[in-house]
Amino acid sequence: MKTSIKNINDAKDVFKKYQTCSRTFAYILNREFEYPMKDEERALNPLAGGILNQGYQCGMLWGASLAIGAESFRKHKDLDKAISVAVNATKNIISSFAKASEATDCKDIIGYNLTTILGMTKFMLKPHYEA
Repeated sequence: MKTSIKNINDAKDVFKKYQTCSRTFAYILNREFEYPMKDEERALNPLAGGILNQGYQCGMLWGASLAIGAESFRKHKDLDKAISVAVNATKNIISSFAKASEATDCKDIIGYNLTTILGMTKFMLKPHYEA
């Protein structure tokens, strides 16, 4: 198993290109795993905004979890081992994410209700600062 992480600092550019957090995170992880999955990554777009902008679990978690699962099933021939590794890695990602952001649901993270025109408009007009 590869142990080094590429130092590619292009997450903002990738997000601008793919426009959803779920697809962006899957793309970045799949790129790191050296196993691009273009169709599968594109299929993750509806998970953004907490599943079709409903505000549920953050799309970043969906994208990361699904990329982790795909990698686990590629690496482990034993199905039980693949499932165990994928579930445990996903639990660690969610725990780390929740600790850093103090939330896991999109609506709690961004602070807007994306199911309403007003909420979506406020979110779209929100200044996005460069870090």
